[in-house]
Amino acid sequence: MRALVFGCLALLSATTAAKAEARPDSAEWVLPGCQALISEGKSEPFKQGVCLGMTAAVSEMPGICVPGGMTHEQSVRTVVRYIEARPAQAQERFIQLAREALTAAWPCNKA
Repeated sequence: MRALVFGCLALLSATTAAKAEARPDSAEWVLPGCQALISEGKSEPFKQGVCLGMTAAVSEMPGICVPGGMTHEQSVRTVVRYIEARPAQAQERFIQLAREALTAAWPCNKA
């Protein structure tokens, strides 16, 4: 019985010590794909697509006025810089941080 209790405790401590998997909508999960995309790496192809698609979608949202001639890669670079400067926010939703990044970089003039 004692061995069973110790075995259960050991198993429990091993599972809680393991790093929790990042949520697929979090900046922590998507950011490696963005970084691979702008470095033209071949790693994380699915996450590269998620990053590019979400960033492109956000750039079309109201309140964001991306200048003409800007590429999606430039938008992704802007988002990556913004998120990397805020590591404490890595668990937040990528799409929200991308919106904040692009709004800060290219707000629409309210004239």
